[in-house]
Amino acid sequence: MSTIPKSEIKVVKGLEASYARWRVSRVVRDILMSKDWASIMGAGKFQGFCESCWAFATAELVSAVLYLKRKDTNYTEYSVQELMDRADRSRIEKNGRKGHFCYRYSIRRGLEYVLKNGLQRAVDCPYNRCRQESQIPPRALYGLAHIDGIDKLSLSQALLRLEEQPIGASLFIFMPDYVDTKEGVYRGPMTNRSCYKAMHGVSVVSVVEENGEKVWKVRLNHGSMAGHQGYLKVSMEVMLVRVPTEGSQSDGKFDKPSMLLTDFVCPNVV
Repeated sequence: MSTIPKSEIKVVKGLEASYARWRVSRVVRDILMSKDWASIMGAGKFQGFCESCWAFATAELVSAVLYLKRKDTNYTEYSVQELMDRADRSRIEKNGRKGHFCYRYSIRRGLEYVLKNGLQRAVDCPYNRCRQESQIPPRALYGLAHIDGIDKLSLSQALLRLEEQPIGASLFIFMPDYVDTKEGVYRGPMTNRSCYKAMHGVSVVSVVEENGEKVWKVRLNHGSMAGHQGYLKVSMEVMLVRVPTEGSQSDGKFDKPSMLLTDFVCPNVV
């Protein structure tokens, strides 16, 4: 994959940092451009105000791969709630949000929980947002989803795997750009109001081309807050790097040129 700029390098001075941005050429296979896993996954959902994006992405990736590999005859939703309840409650204390029992986690670690324990169906453990340990009901031991492995993917590997199934990734969220994009293409920080806020766990469902630009299509769980009908188009071509300025401190993100999506991962079923 080329990292040579196909556009001039521009510097955007945001609220908390400045970023150099440019676009690079991306080439993908025609077969990938014909795939769109949104057709089996349906509209995105709403996670509420809980730190649960990783759990949504984990559960929906498991649902998709089991259906596509014909382990499930029908598309079956698996439990986001179980992941929140049981994956790693030791992280709750690091949340720091009063009255919340959710926590930040990665899709990879969510998949590790599924690999070790299996995962209940959503109908047996429906989404109820974060809750205290005393409120967690006994775990169903039937109808569990099982996966055979977890694959961490490079960009080239991610594009190949996306021909077969949706994949997980982490999306850099800059506000207000993220909520303002709607049906357009999200390209990260674009104005002097732009500010990095968080990482969001997403499922990547396809690659499309808009006006000559390669674009990821990702499934969100922010309801109508961002994107269109639960999906957001994210530029595959935009590269960002943080520009050091006097008095600013690095947070470790964008110290090296990076895309807006990172940490590609997916469940493996044989």
